[in-house]
Amino acid sequence: MPFPAGLRHAGAVAPGVIPWAWGLNAVASVVGSVAAMVLATAIGFSGVLLAAGGCYLGAALCDPARE
Repeated sequence: MPFPAGLRHAGAVAPGVIPWAWGLNAVASVVGSVAAMVLATAIGFSGVLLAAGGCYLGAALCDPARE
């Protein structure tokens, strides 16, 4: 749900960034999938889950609506 909410907010504030948001979302999906496979090979699935949890926590801490 964070991406649709962020997209709605971006559309209200600066509609010109919506194509960039979709593009960055696509790139992050591809890079994240490849990184998960590489990390799973190197540190195991549990390590990948911990790394993903850290990434989500970091993203949540950067949320301006949280303030």
